[in-house]
Amino acid sequence: KNSESGFFDLVLGYGFDINRNREIYEDLVPVLNKSKVELTRDITIFSRQELFERPGPFFQEEFFVLIPLQSQNETRGQLLLFNDERPALNEKTRSLLHSICDAGGAAIEKSASVQRFDELTFTDSLTGTYNYGLWWKRLHEEISRAQRKKDTGISLIVFDIDRFDRFNRAHGYLMGDYLLRVIGDRIKSVVRVVDLVGRIGGQEFGVVLPDTIKHDGYWVAERILESISDLPNEMRIHLDHPLSLSGGVAGFPEDADSPGGLVEKAKTALVSAKIMGGNCIKSVEHFEE
Repeated sequence: KNSESGFFDLVLGYGFDINRNREIYEDLVPVLNKSKVELTRDITIFSRQELFERPGPFFQEEFFVLIPLQSQNETRGQLLLFNDERPALNEKTRSLLHSICDAGGAAIEKSASVQRFDELTFTDSLTGTYNYGLWWKRLHEEISRAQRKKDTGISLIVFDIDRFDRFNRAHGYLMGDYLLRVIGDRIKSVVRVVDLVGRIGGQEFGVVLPDTIKHDGYWVAERILESISDLPNEMRIHLDHPLSLSGGVAGFPEDADSPGGLVEKAKTALVSAKIMGGNCIKSVEHFEE
């Protein structure tokens, strides 16, 4: 389970119809009795009523063997076996299951370390924000989470630096890189730890605000725009034109119900802000007006 997103990074099913994988992930996992799952520290047999908060028609089996995958005294995951009848687990079987679970826990721990390395690989080296690949993955996770909760929203902001090409020609590409890095830092200083900031284009930044309605996302975008107003003085450069950003804001689920649709809506609002001369934020409803 991913501690940041709250979702399971990996769900493996053996013996299931492959077409039901999505059903297992989206419908089975949420109805597990989380307290029983998380508190189980040894091989435990549960009935359907004990293990599921809302027993559903997922499987016909009546008994489930829950086996925690342990590594360094921490639970790294769970193995869930399905049985028609209450199984009798002798010492030989238990010893074998413990060996499997020790190996599984160690493998998950190792893969988690690899994942942390991969996330460093997927971080934009210039700005320290997520690169497009990891940002896109995180956006998918947050929308999946919001779809499951059904009572929360997401705001998405896309920023573009106004007249960035002119800035590069006047001050050089090294100074342009420095500007990108500073703007990335300013954006991160305004948003929360749980918000997702990524460099999603040459001079574009994307900001995902989980559990945030679009109206609040708009005001976060305004605060980010205000936060860069003093950058020329900080960078000790003289500009012929004010340094500014344009931004577009879209909300899930009212504007789009998919990651691609949400990004497209935000970029459409961004284009509207550019047409208005830049240095402003437009949301989808403002754009339509």
